[in-house]
Amino acid sequence: MDIKMPVMNGIEATRIIKNLRKDLPVIAVTAHGMSGDEANISGSGFNDYLPKPCQSEDLMKN
Repeated sequence: MDIKMPVMNGIEATRIIKNLRKDLPVIAVTAHGMSGDEANISGSGFNDYLPKPCQSEDLMKN
């Protein structure tokens, strides 16, 4: 899930998704990998976090 999207951000979208499917893994992907962002993201229902740019191999490890 990209964090910065038009209309609805990834954090909002993930909250909605997790209300419907708590068991569905959601990994946050963002170019905004600044200090403190990972803690903010991990407290938002994501199962994991990857900073951009990421490779498909990185995604598959998570």
